[in-house]
Parts: sequence; C-alpha cells; structure tokens
Amino acid sequence: MVHPYVLWSVAGVCSLVTLLILLTPTQESERQRLEQLLGHTVAVLEAAEVTYWVCDGTLIGAFRDARVVLGDFDADLNIPIESLDAIRRVDWQSAGLVCYEGYGGFRIKAWSLDTLRIDIFVRRDVGGMIVYGWPHLDSMYEKTVTPVSFIFPLRRYKMSVFEVYGPAKPHVILSHQYGDYSLSPPKTWADAMWVCFERQVWARVIPLASYFSPMMTY
Repeated sequence: MVHPYVLWSVAGVCSLVTLLILLTPTQESERQRLEQLLGHTVAVLEAAEVTYWVCDGTLIGAFRDARVVLGDFDADLNIPIESLDAIRRVDWQSAGLVCYEGYGGFRIKAWSLDTLRIDIFVRRDVGGMIVYGWPHLDSMYEKTVTPVSFIFPLRRYKMSVFEVYGPAKPHVILSHQYGDYSLSPPKTWADAMWVCFERQVWARVIPLASYFSPMMTY
C-alpha cells in the first residue's frame, strides 16, 4: 500500500507543474513581448552610445527570420569591454527597466520577476580573437570565441519593427557555432518541462537573490 505522504507529494508536484504550465503564455505572445523588450533595450544602449551586437540564438533570429526565434525567452547581446563604463552609467530605472550585473555581464528585464530577459555579455579582444570578459565562460562556450574580422565592422539587421547591430559575417559564425543553425521550439514533453522550469523558476524566482546581492544570479 502506498503511503499517503507519497500520494500527497505526487499530487503536489502535479499541481505545481500544471500551475507552471498554465502560467506560461503562448509562444507568439512571448515572442512579441521579448521583441518589445529587446527593442527598448537596444534603443537605450544606442542612446547611451554603447557598442553592442546580437549573438547566439538572437543572431539566428535576426539573420534568418528578422525576428526573435519562436519559443525563445531571452535575447543575447555582446558588448566590448570598452563599453563597460558607458553601460554602467545608464539610468535603467528611468528607462523603465531593471538591470543586474555579474557573471561576466548584465541582465535586463522589464521587472524583477519577469520571465523574459536580455543577457548582455562583456567581450574583449585578445590577439585578434573576441573572447569573454569573464574567462570562465570561454571554457563553457568554446565555439563563441570568434576572430575580430568576423564581428567588425558591425552591420544593421532588421528585427521585427526595429533594427539591431550584428556581426559582419553571421553565416560563418553561426555555422561554426550551431552547424545548420536550425533551432526550433521544444518538441518533447521533457523539453517543454525544462523550458517551463527555466521561465518560471530559473528566470523568475532566482533573480530575487539580487535584492540581497549586487551580483546577477544565474
């Protein structure tokens, strides 16, 4: 006979999972809201004369579809280490945004518990190669180490109803990083559960620690 505590635990987990799924908006509505957040963020960066370029999955969307990738819940930007002072001077609160700093970059959100975010990574030029400002990330993401000539001069990409800056040679970068770079939304139950967890817990709850620490939590 199954102990009642076990049944209650299973019921509690199922209820929590169901609630998290119900709290997760549709992919298209999330896509539009992430594009609005990205557009607002890059407008603030450009007004502050902060050099940036889209990267990773956000570059895929800009280069391939001129939109954020459907099913994505964060947008990725790089800035050169020379722009650190400029981005730190930005009054994010006046811009209606929340900014956390730490772990080699910045995280921008519309509000603290929002599930969508803009991740900004600090990069530096070492011997003609663009590497992370925080060296630990280079070992985690080896394929993102890129020759300077692949990045600069930056070019403009259409992204929804606005434009963003991106690298000079997107196809070369993305082919090296992702192969055919045909990312798609999660298809399996396990994939969907992980996305739900990351949106509702990893992205929404964990940043609460930033109220007690100046560092950005991941």
